[in-house]
Amino acid sequence: MRNNLAPFRVATLLLWVISNIILPHILADDAEEILSAKPLQQPEQWQNDLVNWLISKPNGYFSDKVLWTKTEMGYNMHAAEDIPKDTTLMIIPQAALITSDGTDEECITISKMMKEYEKGEASEFYPYIRYLFGGHEGGTSTGLLPTTWSEPAKDLLKQMVGTDLYPQKFEKSQKRILVDCQQFIDRKELESMSKETAQKWQDAFIFWVSRSWSDKMVPILDMINHRNGKWLNVESTTAHSGQDIRVYALRDIKKGEQLWNTYNECLDEDCNYGRIKYSYITQHILMDYGFVEAYPRRFIFHVDAKGTDRNNKQFLVVEIDEDPEDPTKRTFEWHFRKPTDAQLHWIYNQLSRLKDMEFTMEEGLKALPDGHEKDTILAFYLAYREAFQLAMVHKDDDVSDNTFYPELPDEHEEEHDHEHEEEHDEEDDEEEDGDEL
Repeated sequence: MRNNLAPFRVATLLLWVISNIILPHILADDAEEILSAKPLQQPEQWQNDLVNWLISKPNGYFSDKVLWTKTEMGYNMHAAEDIPKDTTLMIIPQAALITSDGTDEECITISKMMKEYEKGEASEFYPYIRYLFGGHEGGTSTGLLPTTWSEPAKDLLKQMVGTDLYPQKFEKSQKRILVDCQQFIDRKELESMSKETAQKWQDAFIFWVSRSWSDKMVPILDMINHRNGKWLNVESTTAHSGQDIRVYALRDIKKGEQLWNTYNECLDEDCNYGRIKYSYITQHILMDYGFVEAYPRRFIFHVDAKGTDRNNKQFLVVEIDEDPEDPTKRTFEWHFRKPTDAQLHWIYNQLSRLKDMEFTMEEGLKALPDGHEKDTILAFYLAYREAFQLAMVHKDDDVSDNTFYPELPDEHEEEHDHEHEEEHDEEDDEEEDGDEL
């Protein structure tokens, strides 16, 4: 199924060259005019502090066409006027990034965040660090990812996914990295570390998981929310070229539209030049970002954990979106292959299992306080049910694309061995529990 990759590789390489090499050179002549534009006054002081900090850096830029606007979901960036395609929205200079200095060691980035946090107002990254750790001061929420949820919420999520759905063992890989990062803390400091400081280290780790471009933290760009499909309207040049990062309009953006970035369809190495769109999907976004993405959604179904499907990569990829003619209805697509009779039987059984546990879900959700955990678990449960229900309704539909078949990311294969690794994993978990910060 992977014999037609060449056209795809050529197309993605061409897109990368256009966005990362050609466009920056085209815009070079207009750089002085772009950089001289004065950004708008933002609603909150922390937003103005971030913008002023960015433009104080050499080549730093924030468009006068972008305005933070308060919505039911908090503050989000919107177009203050019509924005033509290819318009530069931000320039994030390399000097504004928190990085691991050319290595792939994420712990260095996490350690740097903590060092900057400890400097307080003396930090050269202070407006950004205050945003990350600032809590009520426009800061990020530290309890979004499932690995940080309360034990009752984690248990309910585990009951919902059972042994065949994802994410499986969502705490394991994140806990492993967190334990590995202890080597970057002085032993005496580690032994005398207060509970509050230990929590800040875990917060820094969570910020890295949910906001980084590999080993790089990219301020302000990381504040643009994720949505694919027709809503996606922002793209950026790569964070890994050593050049300043240009954030630009991917299409014409109407006044009042929210700016939307993508976490899995970007055109640089972080998204494998667009190829991970079918293998890093809704389940991964829940695990790494802590929310159920809005439509469109993609799901991977592993049908038989013990059979040959995994070894032959016979997994199913489906996509669900809003009907363009009626947003209350849904469209459904099979990508790359249709299900066999055995796979349909598995889908039917999973749908029946989720329906049968409706009472369990209701009781479990009642026991949780109102807020993010309850809302997210319910949304994920309903999203999975919808995916299986639509799969049964559209079981005879043709596939939408069979040009190539994506490989699962490593964590999928590792998770899929869970039934054969229980004893080994229990030993790992005991070690990790004893070594946590």
